[in-house]
Amino acid sequence: MQSPVPGSPPLSDVLAIHPGAVGDIVLLGQLLARLGGRAAVVAKGQRGRLLAELRFGPPNSPDEHPLAERVIDFEAWALDERVVLRSTGHRPEHTLGLCHRLVAFYPPSLEEVRRLAKALGARQSWLLPIRPDEDYPGHLLDKWAGLMNMKPIVASPTAGDDARRLVWRVSREQVEQARWPLPLLGINSDQPYVVIHPGSGGRLKCWPLDNFQILAHRLQARHGGLGILLVVGEAEIERWGEETLHRLGREFPLLQCQDLLQLAGLLAGAKAYVGNDSGPSHLAAALGTPTVALFGATSPVHFAPLGPAVRVVRGETMDEITVEQVTGEMVDWLTG
Repeated sequence: MQSPVPGSPPLSDVLAIHPGAVGDIVLLGQLLARLGGRAAVVAKGQRGRLLAELRFGPPNSPDEHPLAERVIDFEAWALDERVVLRSTGHRPEHTLGLCHRLVAFYPPSLEEVRRLAKALGARQSWLLPIRPDEDYPGHLLDKWAGLMNMKPIVASPTAGDDARRLVWRVSREQVEQARWPLPLLGINSDQPYVVIHPGSGGRLKCWPLDNFQILAHRLQARHGGLGILLVVGEAEIERWGEETLHRLGREFPLLQCQDLLQLAGLLAGAKAYVGNDSGPSHLAAALGTPTVALFGATSPVHFAPLGPAVRVVRGETMDEITVEQVTGEMVDWLTG
């Protein structure tokens, strides 16, 4: 491997480039946790910062470290690198730094990935798919593992202490900071609460909003001391508008949360979580929060959230999933 250029970013063991949404980045984090080594991540907006703030490994040990030690903004990098990848007069290692292994979901061609890997001094490189083929029989993480000659991740789950080591952690300070709006919404600072995220990036992946409201009322009636927190993000704010959100907020504590680190803190502090096939569902599962994930338009075989306490409720369509099914799974987590 060539020597780092003076003034360039430091050498990384793994450099990962992914332009995807929150759920995609969480799955990337699951892969990085199993690859080991110090990682740099090229991602959009807050998504890379999320991996930089979350930690894994034995707590309070020298082996505990962030999922990503360095983050590069994808939007800024991609604009420059479209030129860099096609020109021998530019040096991408000045921006990205050198690395031993390159895991790429972009650029879109294998030729470009190989060219980038050569410039970065990577001994190994892979161009991985963002989605598996429809007829692929396993999880997307296992598709990636197979292409990288790793043992299966989901089909052969890690057990015991190793599984706990792979649970992501949010610092106590971040959890406390994330909770500051709760008393303003009617949830006491020491009150246990569940998080309900009723949205998703795709409309077809969403369970009917009325069903989430019925579920929330049933959980509240059954567990009187339990706080019910509805969390919505940018997609739901744009889709439903202020009138719907205001109506929901009159029934239950509702937080419009567009900060991913605050979301991680709220999920880490929750007693349980329920949501659709979405980024928050993947994040809740990775943080070890008991999670119920609802699938209809997409396949949990390919995309189920990965974590030590995950239950999937599946229907041929989202409308086929009943409130009784979801209530039963949530009650099991809350009373188990």
